[in-house]
Amino acid sequence: MTKNNYKEYVVYNGRKYYVKKGVLDIQHGGINRISEVKGLEDLETLKVLYLGMEGITKIDGLENLITLEKLYLGDEDTMGSGSNGIKKIENLDNLLNLKYLNLSANLIREIKGLDNLINLEELWLSRNRITEIKGLDNNINLRKLYLNGNLISEIKGLENLENLKILLLLENPIPEEVLDEISFDRVATGQEYVEYCRKRVVS
Repeated sequence: MTKNNYKEYVVYNGRKYYVKKGVLDIQHGGINRISEVKGLEDLETLKVLYLGMEGITKIDGLENLITLEKLYLGDEDTMGSGSNGIKKIENLDNLLNLKYLNLSANLIREIKGLDNLINLEELWLSRNRITEIKGLDNNINLRKLYLNGNLISEIKGLENLENLKILLLLENPIPEEVLDEISFDRVATGQEYVEYCRKRVVS
């Protein structure tokens, strides 16, 4: 099937990017502002959107993508050197079907703006500037959470994440005694972190 057989596409800088089997990949298009991608708001059946490491500084222009299940606005390589410039998690309230969100390698300082994303299962926030785990109370279906390479010094805010299986917190200034308390070999499951937080709330 050639690209001419695909009916849905967007335009940026005069170039067309086609939707293929529900997936739109424009992560190498030199995009700085999402809202300047023409036709993006009209994609009624889009499932996966790759925007990647484009120097994007603001999340906007995605409000109509209500069928979206996966959104890439970051780098999936937890040790990668790529970067974006997003400082705030915002304008995602309408994406109720979103299951995967990647915002790694940005400039985010606070976890917020995710309250409506109750179907979210996987969240990447590695290599940001986050100082506190919070803002996840409604994300009860979260199974994987990546927070490597931030500025987190305390483990909390996970009490409601009853389905959490994987939590990565490498390269954060968390005291060694805290890590030892959660797991003697420091290879803790997501639920071990959750139980640790629940005990602290009770006490």
